[in-house]
Amino acid sequence: MDLVYRNDGVFDVTHDSLESINLNFAAYLENVQNDTSHIWLDVKNLTKANARAMKLSLDSLLLRYNISKKRLIIESRNWQELGTFTRDGYFTSCYVDYDKPSRLSNGEIQQAIKQLQKVVTSGNVCALSFAGWWYDDIKQAFANQPIALLTWEHRKNQFELFFSARGKRMIEDPQLQVILVKDKGHYHR
Repeated sequence: MDLVYRNDGVFDVTHDSLESINLNFAAYLENVQNDTSHIWLDVKNLTKANARAMKLSLDSLLLRYNISKKRLIIESRNWQELGTFTRDGYFTSCYVDYDKPSRLSNGEIQQAIKQLQKVVTSGNVCALSFAGWWYDDIKQAFANQPIALLTWEHRKNQFELFFSARGKRMIEDPQLQVILVKDKGHYHR
């Protein structure tokens, strides 16, 4: 779920920080408070200026709806400020937003891995989250490090993932804790 934290302390469910589609995160939490689903939150506008207020607002919502922070993944590009959440027991992930490795030179890939090494050793995040095309490079670089991996294969459905050799490797990888796949549901666009 894409979230934007507004100046009035409200979490807005939207991908675009400039435009609201009038979906309130609190209403969503009210609807899922009695199930056991996990929620992946892609926070679009986490900054140094709003990190503390955002965490306090999220804490308040979870308390109001009796939802454990263990049910959440909080993802952002701003890995430095995710430390505010990580230190308080939230599961956090740095969104890896590099271009496809096939479009990068070996030097650019190595530079990306070097930057991700800073993220991993910082202790500010629990995981790295990335598009599936980065899996092989990231797995090779961080196989023996205490960092969880989260990915998405949005061009594949679960059966395509299960029946490919690469998909089987991914499924059997204990470091890779989440794989999102395409599933056309009732509300699919």
